[in-house]
Amino acid sequence: MGEPIWKLTPRLGYHYWYHRRARFRLNEGAFDRWFALVPEEGVFSYRIAGVQGEASFGDVLICPPRVLFGRRILDRLTYHVFEWDWFDAEGRRAEPPPDALPAGKVSLRDVDRLSSDCALLRALEGRNDALSLARRALLFHDLLHLCYAQAGPAGGGPAPRDEAMQEAARQLQKRAPEPFSIKEVSDALGLSPVQFTRRFRAAFGVSPSHYLGGVRLRRARALLLETDMTIQAVAESCGYASGLYLSRIFTREMKMSPGRFRDSHRT
Repeated sequence: MGEPIWKLTPRLGYHYWYHRRARFRLNEGAFDRWFALVPEEGVFSYRIAGVQGEASFGDVLICPPRVLFGRRILDRLTYHVFEWDWFDAEGRRAEPPPDALPAGKVSLRDVDRLSSDCALLRALEGRNDALSLARRALLFHDLLHLCYAQAGPAGGGPAPRDEAMQEAARQLQKRAPEPFSIKEVSDALGLSPVQFTRRFRAAFGVSPSHYLGGVRLRRARALLLETDMTIQAVAESCGYASGLYLSRIFTREMKMSPGRFRDSHRT
């Protein structure tokens, strides 16, 4: 049956961050270790053990060892991948019970914490000193704990998904680079702004505007680190009204200006 999961320790064997990929190297395969794919931007389709669907930011795809995992990128994908093994208290490789960890797609409600973990993991990319490896392992453990919490009591399975809100989240991600109103999305769903906000908050734990702000901020951080675009150009590419407005929002959320963030995080 396997050891109780609380008696086991996950040991990260592999982590990598991929940026705006148009396709996976392989569209189907199985892994010798536990495997997870965590998208930050974009959409991909998946098939695990006969269950299929689509996933985007806020979702974590978990695949047990030797289970066929089919996947195809539908919209340029930025994502993290992890492979790991479980070990018992004696340091021996072990396996948790089949129902201990949600397998397949887990849609997380705490998207702020997910976004923070992903940003910190990106900052550690390419760093293999002992401290960076330890920090990477801690962040990976936190992602797993988010999945445990989402599973519900005693591994009872995730809460029912609101598919309309999942589509709303995809629309917010897709339209984030351009100016638009949240009311346009609620109107398209046939909901009043109040109804939309209530249902979205129930599905993701934050309001639609908060979720959209997180998407735009992640995009701004990526552009600051990966390009030499001006603050104004970054703002225009992320749906902000001006560089001044982006600077104000960025400084409030990140506790530093966009320029300081770029200077201190580039290697």
